[in-house]
Amino acid sequence: MKLDKKFPLLLICIVTCSLSILPVQAAASGKPVFVKSNKPHPVSNRLIVKFKTSKPEQAMSAQQRHAELSRPLSIEMLQQLQSAAGVQMSALRTTGNGAHVLSLHGKQSVAQAVAAIAKLPDVEYAEEDRIETIQAVPNDTYYTTGLTGYPGLWAMQPVTAATLPSSGNDGSYGADFETAWNTSIGTGVVVAVLDTGITPHPDIVGSGGTISPATGNLISSGYDFITDCRRRGETSSNGCPAVTPDGDEYVAPEPDATDTGDYITLAECTDVNSLFHDLTCTAQSNSSWHGTHVSGIIAARGNNNLGVIGGAYGAKILPVRVLGKGGGWSSDISDAIMWAAGLQLSDQNGPIALNPHPAKVINLSLGSTDSCSIERQAAIDAAVSAGVVVVVAAGNENDDVANSSSANCHNVISVAATGRNGSRAYYSNFSSPASNTTNPVTVTLAAQGGEQLLLTYDPGILSTVDSGATIPEGSTYAYKQGTSMATPHVSAAVALMLAYNPALTPSRVKQILSTPAALTPFPSFVAGWEEWDCSLNHNCGAGILNARLALQNSTTLAPGSGGGGGGGCAIQPYGMSPDLSLLLALLAVAVYRFRRRLFREPTAH
Repeated sequence: MKLDKKFPLLLICIVTCSLSILPVQAAASGKPVFVKSNKPHPVSNRLIVKFKTSKPEQAMSAQQRHAELSRPLSIEMLQQLQSAAGVQMSALRTTGNGAHVLSLHGKQSVAQAVAAIAKLPDVEYAEEDRIETIQAVPNDTYYTTGLTGYPGLWAMQPVTAATLPSSGNDGSYGADFETAWNTSIGTGVVVAVLDTGITPHPDIVGSGGTISPATGNLISSGYDFITDCRRRGETSSNGCPAVTPDGDEYVAPEPDATDTGDYITLAECTDVNSLFHDLTCTAQSNSSWHGTHVSGIIAARGNNNLGVIGGAYGAKILPVRVLGKGGGWSSDISDAIMWAAGLQLSDQNGPIALNPHPAKVINLSLGSTDSCSIERQAAIDAAVSAGVVVVVAAGNENDDVANSSSANCHNVISVAATGRNGSRAYYSNFSSPASNTTNPVTVTLAAQGGEQLLLTYDPGILSTVDSGATIPEGSTYAYKQGTSMATPHVSAAVALMLAYNPALTPSRVKQILSTPAALTPFPSFVAGWEEWDCSLNHNCGAGILNARLALQNSTTLAPGSGGGGGGGCAIQPYGMSPDLSLLLALLAVAVYRFRRRLFREPTAH
């Protein structure tokens, strides 16, 4: 589309995600079967230690008791415990009664460490921090067998390795959420999905059936940051006149992320006065329901005898609508990143209501083929400084990820897509640092995005959508493929990690997901598959997402720092003063606001 030359910073961000879709109406399910798991009980590597108080708790004042029970574990106390147990440990948190939760680094068993520490004279008690789980395969209808005989949720299931080298279709490289759920389901973690919004799918909102008020796995009704009424889908009947493409019909952000559809009629595409005139259309473009599909991958409700299950089905979705008809403005998306992170924003009408449920993870299954803008980088920096993990689709152009924003921004986790067989999906962007030697951009990891060219073996990723062609009409399920489908698998895994160890910083999360030991190795392929062989080309990141291994590597913080992989912006390292972290976040916000004021586009009312 032709943009006003006076405002070159405005970019239209397009969905970089679902390349194709197999829509199928949900079939009636038979009687669900609850299948007991024969997996062994997960082994704990954590222990709980409580030191004796200086005097009996009942003899303390309320203030003294609070100070005593909330006291962090000192370096000296940690060294004492490590010396007694003969193994390195990391302090994770303090419990409500003043005990300390620690994780072991070495191979010594928890039982041995507990026995040694319990003998210390100033220790009140030491015990294993056990993992209490429900050991079962989910009873969601399409978990094992999908729609019309296609595979079910293969991306949630354990890896079935191919015979190496593979012919290309005899392995199943899922992320093994199934085993990870024995340890964490993401409880309490808010994941913001910046996308087309969300529809009230019962597999997400539950029996309550509404977005506003929020029900089920929604934390709130979210926000709509689309500030052009035409992209939002409004018409002259509700005050949005048809104007020339260079016009701007501003509408303020509003607290409702309902996806009303992103369809474009043939008339809108061919009308020379339409905002969408420069799009290539030969027929109507139907609504994608993309945000609902992505949200279902992350947190569709689990074990509810219905449909699918999300990778972090104990987490909560914060829907943020930034993509509408024809995509969305980059400036809207940058504002939404800041809002989702819990930072205060204002527009010409005054302050925007503060997000009461700040996200710990932001999922960006969107992008544009361009460099990372200063505005976008400032928004991402501010969000990460506030403690938010930003996960971004690498893009679907079969191109160098350096050409895809926001995947080429610093301080993000960029995600390429693999098919079920573990090869790079034919559409997925990839790392090629040699093309950008001054500032190389690399993919962090690959994840399950699907490859529908292999159809019956790999129909893509099954998740929640609406059945309407244009406007919402009812709930169903469909297969899609793309880096937009790979990205929410990673966001879900990050939610599991943060629920399991809330002390993880964004940089430490990225470091873990950049470590081969926390990922499934890429398989090798026979001749004819060289272009898509990640193990041969080393261009798909450190490995394939494996939620079980990611959790196993999430119990400790890097000594003295927040870990590597930060990418050149302000992140609070482990042990840094909270005041300094706040200062860094405020500086990032100030830079962002200055640029927004300097390059603010005019609006029409």
